[in-house]
Amino acid sequence: MPLDGTPTKTEIDILNEMKVTLSSPKSWCKHKLSTYKTRFFFTTTQYCLLGALNLADHGSSYWGMGQKEQSLETIAASNVHKALCQAIPNPSVFDTVACFNNAKSTTHKDILDLLDKVRNEFVAKSLVTA
Repeated sequence: MPLDGTPTKTEIDILNEMKVTLSSPKSWCKHKLSTYKTRFFFTTTQYCLLGALNLADHGSSYWGMGQKEQSLETIAASNVHKALCQAIPNPSVFDTVACFNNAKSTTHKDILDLLDKVRNEFVAKSLVTA
């Protein structure tokens, strides 16, 4: 973090990192924050939507790992989480990000579409305030 107190990561940066992490269907999973599979010397890591958010926030898919104190980046990640919750399709069916991620009907495309929708909302807000 620079000395002037501005965050080194914005909500848009976090969403971009999440999208890169979840870019392939093979990099996305359900029901776990992350999984590691090794086969023939190749390791594949998969993340759910919340695991990717944690990874972008503090470098680990698990809650609080490596996180010493609440930083401005963590505040940005919290804002992303709130925006994801508000942007979930069918909020009466999917009341949390985890429920949406883990639903049988949710596809990899749905996850990427949600990330794009939320990112576009943050971009629009940043253009208004600029």
